Amino acid sequence: SDPRTGPSSMQTPLLCGSAACDAVRDTRLVDKALYLDLGTCGERIIFLQSRLGSGRFERRAACDKVALDFPGECSQCGPEPPSSPPSPPSLPLPPSLPPPPPPSLPPPPSPSPPLPPPP
Repeated sequence: SDPRTGPSSMQTPLLCGSAACDAVRDTRLVDKALYLDLGTCGERIIFLQSRLGSGRFERRAACDKVALDFPGECSQCGPEPPSSPPSPPSLPLPPSLPPPPPPSLPPPPSPSPPLPPPP
């Protein structure tokens, strides 16, 4: 076997299926309040899939969780945002109804007739 064709010379698959996520894969996560280094986006995703990280997460779920937990740094690893918010299902319209009449305005007050002189 040729040592030059080991795993390092092969193209690495995309971490979460997107080049955008791979671009932030090595972004370091730091808890500024506690001065803790929390690893990188990629390390967190791999950790969630490992036994140490409970092993409960499949790759896609781990990507989504890290993206939600660290939206500033790792949001590119999450689900694709919808291009537009889904519109509510429209109710079927009844057969064509005539349009409603425009609102009617009360007639302007007419000048009152002069009162007859008292008898």
